[in-house]
Amino acid sequence: MSRLAKVAFLVASSPFGLFLSSLAQTAVQTAVVHIRVDTAYDDSPASLMMLDTLAKYAPVRSVSVQSGETIASIFVREYGFGPSNLPKSYSLLIPVILSKNHLARTEDLRPGSLILPLVPKRALMGFNPLNLMNSISNMTTFRAEVSTDAASLVNRAATAPKSITRVQPSELAYSASAPLGQYRLTAPYELLAISMPLDPARELIDSKDFNPSVIKAGTFPIPIKLAVDGPCDIEPSSRDHQTLSVEDAANLSNLLTSRSVRAPVVFILDTGWPNFSAYLESRASLYDVLDRVWFGKFGIHFPKTPAQKQMSLASNEHCRCIERALKELRSLDQGVDVSKQIKVIYVPLTREQGASTVLTDLLQTSNLLQRLQAEGGTLNGSIIGSSRKYAEDLVRKYFPARWIGEEVQTDKSVLDAILLVGQAYAELEKTVFFANESWTVGRNGKYYVQYQSPEFGLVTAASGNDGTTTLLDFAQRSTNNRDTAAIVNMTRSGVYSNSTRPSEQVLGVSLAAGFDGFITDDISGTSFAAPRVAWLLAAGEAVRVAPINRDLWGPNLQTALQGMYKDSRGYQRIMFDPLLYVQSQTGLATRTSGTSPE
Repeated sequence: MSRLAKVAFLVASSPFGLFLSSLAQTAVQTAVVHIRVDTAYDDSPASLMMLDTLAKYAPVRSVSVQSGETIASIFVREYGFGPSNLPKSYSLLIPVILSKNHLARTEDLRPGSLILPLVPKRALMGFNPLNLMNSISNMTTFRAEVSTDAASLVNRAATAPKSITRVQPSELAYSASAPLGQYRLTAPYELLAISMPLDPARELIDSKDFNPSVIKAGTFPIPIKLAVDGPCDIEPSSRDHQTLSVEDAANLSNLLTSRSVRAPVVFILDTGWPNFSAYLESRASLYDVLDRVWFGKFGIHFPKTPAQKQMSLASNEHCRCIERALKELRSLDQGVDVSKQIKVIYVPLTREQGASTVLTDLLQTSNLLQRLQAEGGTLNGSIIGSSRKYAEDLVRKYFPARWIGEEVQTDKSVLDAILLVGQAYAELEKTVFFANESWTVGRNGKYYVQYQSPEFGLVTAASGNDGTTTLLDFAQRSTNNRDTAAIVNMTRSGVYSNSTRPSEQVLGVSLAAGFDGFITDDISGTSFAAPRVAWLLAAGEAVRVAPINRDLWGPNLQTALQGMYKDSRGYQRIMFDPLLYVQSQTGLATRTSGTSPE
């Protein structure tokens, strides 16, 4: 190494150099990768395979080596086992450690730093499986700010570090980690939450080396574009467009009033709360859902926070336009007992309007559900408090302060939270849930949303407003999955000219529905058709009398939608008939189907 290179290396590895490196990395866009590890290592083939995968392909960590320490003593201290109790695991990891540190023999170790595979400490093998606390996995966080190129921290032949954006996942070394709450050696699972630049994160998540059930994206940025533009919230109410005939509206209202037996949930992920009243209603309904999930899954009530006393209007009017689009429909169940009215829950996608608290509520619950390894797990104060703090940090770091214009970059973790919370609620209440997305994201990106399989509910996704047959995310899932429906802006006259729609060639295999997206006679969009379909599907769930098979709910819904106008041609096959659908869920005779809606 030249003198100049040596100087550069010494500066880079000094506290000042690491400080400069940390400063440079603060501007690096990152994601959090989750790796779930069964820490009850036992030298079995499955355990050895997992350790081998972690050792070869996961990031690493660095530890300090003091004079007189040996690799064997460090190994036992860091991993909680050694050659005497797990000889196969020990023999598997030692060569990896030597290779990563450019050591020929264990005796060649010298004071300095040592690179170790990112293997958590072994759980105490005498753990009590009946202890409900052991059903909640430990969680350890690794921050990108304390990562560097592993080549600069190896025990021998270290080199100056490359940028962490240009290294392989296995070349990322973390100099520190932090357990989330009190570390419990009796918990036989650990969730590693590793923050890293986007390129290594993609490579690690997409890797075929890990079982997909073991590795997931905890966070990942999503660039959202609203599916409509225009002053849709300032038009006078006299210009409101009605989607239902007077007769159909009266019949739907009568069905809901006389036959509602449950209160389905519709989550609307959008620019914020339309007004203060919608905030209070959404918050109360969300807290009812979270309380049911916490008590059903963890045996304790959800720790609610006080409501805001006041709230500013969302800077982007889109959520107010959604509320306007739903006004006609929401009037239909006003005569229903409040305990059986459809619950509409707005979920902001930014921190605007004081939404940090609600986003934190959702991400905290999502985190705990992802750490639940067996039914009947319970929580203590340390787990609850640390998961809350972790969720607050995620919201602060990955969610923008407010909407600016028609596009915003938010994070997919809130979508995960809605899908996980909705799934848990639906399972406990023996129902299904609905989530609406009146926006699109680019088709070419990967966003790693954690859809459940099967999903005990449905995402209604606005197909877009470009007039083509090229569906964007997440509407494009509708052709191959039964967890998402592509919603098209159409009336009985046909598809509106600027509505994106599936190609006719895939209509037969797509989960798609067409509905009126006009809110005035000249303002329309799939943004407004989508939440209407979500609400009307929820109306069907409110009056449903037949036992539900949630595992087949998506395929059965597709059959029901395609059966409405099965003899029609072209896009009229996907025209959604609210009265026909809701009637079918009551078990009553329905008006004639199978004919053209025209």
